Amino acid sequence: MKWQSVILPAGLLVMAVLSFSCGSDSNGTSSDGGTIEPTFTNVNQRILQPSCGTGLSSCHGGSSPTSGLSLTSYTSIMNHVTSQGKTVDPGSASTSNLYLKTTATPPFGERMPKGGAPLSLSMQQLIRDWINAGALNN
Repeated sequence: MKWQSVILPAGLLVMAVLSFSCGSDSNGTSSDGGTIEPTFTNVNQRILQPSCGTGLSSCHGGSSPTSGLSLTSYTSIMNHVTSQGKTVDPGSASTSNLYLKTTATPPFGERMPKGGAPLSLSMQQLIRDWINAGALNN
C-alpha cells in the first residue's frame, strides 16, 4: 500500500498541472505553448490597459494622461506623433515608439512601463508582431 501514497499525490499533481494547460496567460503566449494572435484587442486588453492605461501607474489613461499620450483607444494611439517619431508606424515595429519604449534600450527616455516591471519578451513580441502585421484595428 506504500506505492499508493506516492502514486496518488503524483497523479493529482499531474492533473493539476494539466488543468492549467488550457487558456492563456498575460505574457503573450497561451499556456499550452502557442502564441496569442497579434491583434489590437489582444495588445490592448493584455498589455496596454493593465500596464499603462488603467493599471500600474495609469500614466497613459483617461482623457488627460499625465504623459501626453493616451493609450485608451486605437485612434489616440495611431494619431500620436512627437518629435521622437510615431507612436505606431504600421508595418514597422523598428520605428514605432510603442514597441521601442518597451525594450531594454529605448532610443529615448525610460523603458516602459515606468515604475513597473519590464514587459516580458513574449509581451514585447506581441506588440512587435501586431505592428509588423500592419497595426490593424482588430
